[in-house]
Amino acid sequence: MAEKKGNGFLIGALIGATAGVIAGILTAPASGTETRKMINKKGKKALREGKAKLRQASRSAEKDLKKAKEQAIQAEKNISREAERIGDEIRDKYDL
Repeated sequence: MAEKKGNGFLIGALIGATAGVIAGILTAPASGTETRKMINKKGKKALREGKAKLRQASRSAEKDLKKAKEQAIQAEKNISREAERIGDEIRDKYDL
């Protein structure tokens, strides 16, 4: 859960930083051509960084999903064993 909050904060910080950069570029005293080039360059950098973060988040989610699946399988085995044990106790107690 803490990791999800951390990822949300990271995404929010990235969006905020991007908005700040864009606002700074648009208010900078540069020509339209220079400004467009700068926006293009910064946009491409932000896109690369965003894709990298997305890949990282995807890998993390895949690992978490695999771990959860393994835990669910183990829990199912434990529950089945316990149910069998309880059934054996009942059969023994009541001579079934």
